[in-house]
This record gives sequence, structure tokens and C-alpha cells, in this order.
Amino acid sequence: MKFEEIQEILNGQLLKLENRCLNDTEQLLLRGLWQKKNYQEIAQENGYSSSYLANVVAPGLYYRVSQLIGEPINKKNFLSRLQSHFSNSTSLQYCGNEYPQNERPEYPDAPVPYNSYYYLKRTNLEAKIIEEIGQSGALVRIKAPQKWGKTSLLLTILEACQQEFCYQIVSLDLQKADQDIIANFNKFLRWICRNCARQLNLEAKLDDYWDEDIGIKMSWTIYFEEYILREIKQPLILAFDEVHRVFEHPKVAEDFLPLIRACYEESKRSPL
Repeated sequence: MKFEEIQEILNGQLLKLENRCLNDTEQLLLRGLWQKKNYQEIAQENGYSSSYLANVVAPGLYYRVSQLIGEPINKKNFLSRLQSHFSNSTSLQYCGNEYPQNERPEYPDAPVPYNSYYYLKRTNLEAKIIEEIGQSGALVRIKAPQKWGKTSLLLTILEACQQEFCYQIVSLDLQKADQDIIANFNKFLRWICRNCARQLNLEAKLDDYWDEDIGIKMSWTIYFEEYILREIKQPLILAFDEVHRVFEHPKVAEDFLPLIRACYEESKRSPL
């Protein structure tokens, strides 16, 4: 089969299963894999970082296809299982009129509140995360494919924690950070600090704590320990959404993620 046929049929079946087709990034990755290129080659040709394709886009694509065909998918078996699925399919033709445009079910393309018809309740998972956050110095990572509902789940968790524990909450959407800010580690950390202070109704006072002689990471740590956490009266939840944007800049990710881990480890020993 030709790539265009595979692409059309796959989009049709995903539309029927999930009410959405492959996004642009998934389609360029699919094309590259079909041409038997590696992540590095695909990334260079399309202006992406290879780590972003490998760690964010590819797992999401493999998950969606595995849900469609009912078999586990990885990079090694992706093409063979995809071809086998379509070769054995009794219906290789996608009928675009199966869902007339005016009859297709509406599907949210943005986060939804807990009481929304479209919110998929994950009661056990929600309870487990809330219980974990209730412990001092908790670190929770929500990892799932695109459109899984991570942001909606995050909003639900934050609201529950605010009501149950009376926590102070700072929620930072990295989609709102300019590209040149995320690409520069110093600018990125200062962006986090300034937005954290803004959401807590505090003066930024960044220059009072930023010291090049001790380095960016220590300045960031001291800013939170000696300023932010001493100024607020309740425990703080610092939530990051769309963290995949950090992986688009490998050097920043190499510094930022260990910093978060170090702060988590320090929180176990610190009274703050």
C-alpha cells in the first residue's frame, strides 16, 4: 500500500474511534517512519528536536495506534503491525460520509471542568494523586499522550487540593512562555519566579536574590526558600502544564528537570 492510502485509512479509523485525526506533528512523524528514517533525520528535516519527537510525539502516536489495532506498538514493530493490520482489515476504504459534517459529535479541543459532560472521571487516579499531594514535599508527574485529558485532570486536582488542604496554588502554562524565554535557562527560571510572585500577589524582587556568582540554579532555589515560601502562609503547589515544550530545548531540559528533582529531595529535609 502507498503511504497516502495508509494515512487516509488511519485518519479515518482514528476519527471513528476518537473523533480526531492525526495532528500535523504525528503525520510528519508517520511519514518519516514510513520512509524508514530515524528520529534525528525526521527532526532535522522538519525543524524539531529529536528528543521532542522521541519522548513526546512518538509515544503518543504509538499509544493511539496500539489502541486502534489492539496490539502493543513500539518503534521497531510500528510499520510491520500497521501494515499487517490494514492488510488483514476487511474494510480498507474510509467513507468520508460516514460522519456528515453537520452530524459529527462535537469534541472539546480545550480543557474541560470536572462537571463537564466530556470530562472523563478517573476516580481512583484522582484520589491517589490528591493523597500524594497531601504529603509534605510531594512530586507528581502526569504523563500521557496528547488529548488524553492531562490539563483537565490537573485542573480538577488543583481545585480539589485547594478545597481540601487550603493550599496556595501557582499554575504555569508553558504554552504562554515565549520561545526565546524557554530556550534560555536563565530567562526561563526568572519567568517562572516572576509569574509565581504575580499569582501570589507578591512583589517580584528578583534582583534581590539573583546572584551570578552562585549560579542560576542556586539563585532560583534561594528565591523560593528565602522569599516565596517565607511570605506565604499556606503550603504551595507549583504546577506546570505543557512541560513538553521544555524538551524542545534539550540543554534547558538537562538543567531544569534535575533542578526540580533536587528541590523535591531538599523538601524532604527542609522545614519549609
